[in-house]
Amino acid sequence: MSQLMNLKPRQLRPSREQTLRSEVVKDGLQYQELVQSLMADGFINSISAVEAKNEDGSQEQNQFGEDMFEIRDGFHRWTAAGDLKMEEIPTII
Repeated sequence: MSQLMNLKPRQLRPSREQTLRSEVVKDGLQYQELVQSLMADGFINSISAVEAKNEDGSQEQNQFGEDMFEIRDGFHRWTAAGDLKMEEIPTII
């Protein structure tokens, strides 16, 4: 069952696949338009994520003891939100 949560950007991380294939071109027109849209309207679409797991199957936590989530959809939105120093990102888990 999916649930909508407001997560801090530091609670999200890219998947291994995104890390390998995705490079955000921050000076590109599409990225600049995304940043402008987030500034003007906030999030129109949530980010999708799953629980990030440690090798032993337990939930991964960050240095602040918060649960971590792996981005499945919304890598560029997450990057833009971080650049804008947004405090929360709507995320479907």
